[in-house]
Amino acid sequence: MKKIFIWLFLIIFLLSMVLINSSCNEEAKSDESEDKGAKLEDRIEELEKELSNKEVVETEVKDEEEAVKEATEEETAEPEPELETEPEEVITSCKIIGSCAVPGFAARRVKVVGDHAYVTDVKGLRIIDVSDKTNPNIIGNCNTPGFAMGVYIEGDYAYIADWDSGLNIVDISDKNNPYIVGNCKTLDSAIGVYVEGDYAYILDNKDSGTYRGLHIIDISDKNNPNIISSCDTQEGWCIDVEGDYAYIAGYYSGLEVIDISDKVNPYIIGSCSTPGGAGDIFVEGDYAHIAEVDGGLLQLLYINNKENPILAGSCHVPGRGQGVFVKGSYAFITDGNKNLHIAKLPYKDQDPYIVMSCDIHGEAEGIYVEGDYAYIADYESGLTIVELSYKK
Repeated sequence: MKKIFIWLFLIIFLLSMVLINSSCNEEAKSDESEDKGAKLEDRIEELEKELSNKEVVETEVKDEEEAVKEATEEETAEPEPELETEPEEVITSCKIIGSCAVPGFAARRVKVVGDHAYVTDVKGLRIIDVSDKTNPNIIGNCNTPGFAMGVYIEGDYAYIADWDSGLNIVDISDKNNPYIVGNCKTLDSAIGVYVEGDYAYILDNKDSGTYRGLHIIDISDKNNPNIISSCDTQEGWCIDVEGDYAYIAGYYSGLEVIDISDKVNPYIIGSCSTPGGAGDIFVEGDYAHIAEVDGGLLQLLYINNKENPILAGSCHVPGRGQGVFVKGSYAFITDGNKNLHIAKLPYKDQDPYIVMSCDIHGEAEGIYVEGDYAYIADYESGLTIVELSYKK
């Protein structure tokens, strides 16, 4: 009996120990689970913070990338045409104060340097003393083989676009005795000329010819000028050069822009059609100003992008546009119909518009403006001088 009690006591003791141990294990597991849960919650919070920070960084990077992209687009975007501002001086009147007949009957183009005007007519070059604007007079003559059309003055030489005679170079160091020192035949009929440095740019044109285009002529040796390259164009009537580009306006083809940076390899890089036939062109800044014969228009072309010149404005000119010269905020246009027209160039959002006109004796063609005077190659009337009055 005693043994039975002893065994029961041992069994109860063992069961108690088992229960106590089990309870301790459960408490330990519970504590461990709680620790693991707390650690898991802390990790989740850390991950959420990292994700939030990542989103912020990505947003900042995206914003920065967009800002860089916008800045790049602004730098590469085509700039808007910058229009002229209101001129400080305003032309109030214009009137003829002097004239001079020329022996060649039809005065075509004129350039003025100092007290001398250089006028081309059908027979050659006339040098006219204009020191007295009311009484200009011829002091030198140089007949040329062809029909003298365009003229450019550089130093002691006059360069004549002499129709079927090509380019003629005239020594004008002695104003009383000018004479031809060099000649270069062109492929067709020379009608326009521009000179810069050791190069003359001659525009060839003949309606019945098979070739029309630009010739670049080396004039470093005035006695032996020679063509070093040519560029075939659609058709040309007048030429101007600015920097590395030649601008040619045609009677039918509008404006063509030619890259002349490589003198031996000029090429057309841009063009723009215009409504009427060009009579003359004048390039100033970001604009090409074209006087058009058909329809009597002054066309403004924005040429900042050489590959894509665009029409930027126009105004109607009575008669037909034959010559154009730009000075300050004014364009001076001859109309081939006994008139000089003065147009105010645009500012703000305006088109150019005629502010006044002046009756001229003959069929006004070429024009050059210097100081307070406009000099007009007045066809059958020779050279006509117009005084311009300004007020500030």
